[in-house]
Amino acid sequence: MQKHDTPGTNRSGSTLNPSLIQTQLAFAESVAATPVQGSENIKTVRMQYIAHADVVGSPAPLLNQDSALGKALSERGLEAQIFADKLGQRLAFERSGVRLYEALMDKVLATEFAGKPELTADIGHICQEETEHFLMLKNIMEYLGADPTAITPAANVSGVAAQGFLQVITDPRTTLPQCLEAMLSLELTDSTCWEHLIEAADKADMDAVTENFRQAAETEKEHVQIIEKWLKAVTYV
Repeated sequence: MQKHDTPGTNRSGSTLNPSLIQTQLAFAESVAATPVQGSENIKTVRMQYIAHADVVGSPAPLLNQDSALGKALSERGLEAQIFADKLGQRLAFERSGVRLYEALMDKVLATEFAGKPELTADIGHICQEETEHFLMLKNIMEYLGADPTAITPAANVSGVAAQGFLQVITDPRTTLPQCLEAMLSLELTDSTCWEHLIEAADKADMDAVTENFRQAAETEKEHVQIIEKWLKAVTYV
């Protein structure tokens, strides 16, 4: 059985406890807010931070300036730089994906769904394909003259975003449906970002590697369908 708590133990709502609302309001008014209360003050502080903030990372140096990517950077400029950034992002995302599916498999094996061989087979299949995508991207980066160990700005942001998914999957309290819903969000993002990488490759004239990306994009669409299928299958069990 999935873990469903009894309604009486959830005391997060305030509507059923009107007297406590006044207590909460009184406490909030007794503590000075920093910055001073008001969305405009918060907006001002945010804009000040944004105006003086550094960027997230910087373009990674190439392993070989005479490589295909090096020539593209000199000829295509910004378009090639965006491609290199997104290439690093996909590498980081697929690496995170492997770890997430490994953690998801552990979740499955710890629940009553461990007895469903079709489910474990599908999770293992997706994990293997994520690994293959990671290795494919690593090889392409080396082929183009990029450093697969470097963290590009987009890869940095992608890694931060993936932390939320990892927290959901590895939390012992989360159920399998909750984890699959998180993975569905991840796969939808992954599928869209592969399309963005294909577009960036086209703009940077990287025709030699685009077909690899198209094949991966088709595989990711299948991942979305598989995760959505199992999410529906286990939610009402």
